[in-house]
Amino acid sequence: MLRRRARVIPWIIALGLMLALGVAGYARSIREGHGEGPPSGWAAALADGGRIYTRTFEALMLGGFLYALLLGAAGIWTQRPPRDAPPSHRFAILVPAHNEASVIGDLVRNLRCTDYPRDMFDIFVIADNCTDDTARVAVEAGAHVWERDDPANASKGHALRWALERLFALDDRGTRYDAVVIFDADNAVALNFLAKMNACLSRGRRVIQGYLGTKNPYDSRITRFIWMQYALTNRLWQLGKEQLGLGVATGGTGFCIATDLLRRYGWPAFSLTEDLELQVQLALDGERITWVHDAVIYDEKPTSFRVAWAQRCRWMIGHAQVLCRYGLRLLGRGIFHLDLLALDTLYYLASPLVGVLVGTYIVVGLLLQFNGLRQDPLGGPILAIALSAIYWAAYLPAGLLMERIPLRNYPLFAVASLVVPLLWIGLCGYAFLRLRETRWYHTAHSAQLDASISLRPQEDLVP
Repeated sequence: MLRRRARVIPWIIALGLMLALGVAGYARSIREGHGEGPPSGWAAALADGGRIYTRTFEALMLGGFLYALLLGAAGIWTQRPPRDAPPSHRFAILVPAHNEASVIGDLVRNLRCTDYPRDMFDIFVIADNCTDDTARVAVEAGAHVWERDDPANASKGHALRWALERLFALDDRGTRYDAVVIFDADNAVALNFLAKMNACLSRGRRVIQGYLGTKNPYDSRITRFIWMQYALTNRLWQLGKEQLGLGVATGGTGFCIATDLLRRYGWPAFSLTEDLELQVQLALDGERITWVHDAVIYDEKPTSFRVAWAQRCRWMIGHAQVLCRYGLRLLGRGIFHLDLLALDTLYYLASPLVGVLVGTYIVVGLLLQFNGLRQDPLGGPILAIALSAIYWAAYLPAGLLMERIPLRNYPLFAVASLVVPLLWIGLCGYAFLRLRETRWYHTAHSAQLDASISLRPQEDLVP
């Protein structure tokens, strides 16, 4: 407990100093605006520091906006698909499953029909602390099933580590796999997925993330909005980073890792966002994750606000945990080794904190301005509001257009975009108050693949 508190203390201190300097900078502007003259002594030093901070923060905010535009511009061009390669890599497909009897059979049958030689991949379902018929349904569908009973360590990270130990034992006895692919039990997978992974591995890539689609986009307004969020992330963030040679983020499912890397690491990630923790550890070792835009998996999204909120609370708490644990190491590697991958990963990790800072900056700045603050109309909170408006009103709709999202969904996106930033700020603050949270909450799954989606590559809806 003390170690966890020690990790978060530097970030709390830094946040407090940033807010204090920002207020001090605006306070000086207010005093001068009212003709009171600048403060003196230590107050002057604090106010000068605050002014420097506010200008630096504005510059960084503008830089972040330009960075997002750069990624979006890079994502305009559809990725050139990796050249097909003869099937030469053998895959072990791992599917952690806790009480997933309603969906596991569909996934296993889907995977058995993939366009890849059947003798070059095996499907292993990890029935993790199940109390339903997950194991029986998976066996009947054609998977190998490993049943695990360890309630004290009931999480996806612990299940994967346990399964990899068994997999390496098979490898030592002569059943060798070149790469491991991880899916969630509720997924549906495009039939060309393994062929795309094989092509990337043949080009020397060792960690590969597929396109994260939505299995049930029209089940509710919540699923429609989440579908659009994922489409934007896929196009404007993930694809843009890949086009610029930057590392992308893992999505928790639909990713492939070379077996030699897993032998080196085992599975060292056990936070609430084990995929993000693994991504950071790879970045610290200089391993870049590759994005493949036309290797698609479809994930079931929650249909109610309550479930979606609980899921995102867990993700954001895990995000904050990983930031506190690895943030300073990434910063040190980025500065002292001039490692762009480490700095870019740190920026991604710090994005929730940046959201809180920008929101607080706007609110405090506007309150002070209403008190008589006189400043350049293009500076301070006005700049933040203008950039936010451009981001939400032009940049994101352009991404939806590039992903061919039907226009009838845009009004929902516009309305939700007015509320989501406020919820996001509250969620980020909540996450930093719950850093000691370790309980894993299971999300029940039952949705079927939407009728408008085809798993055949030539018919796929992804451009």
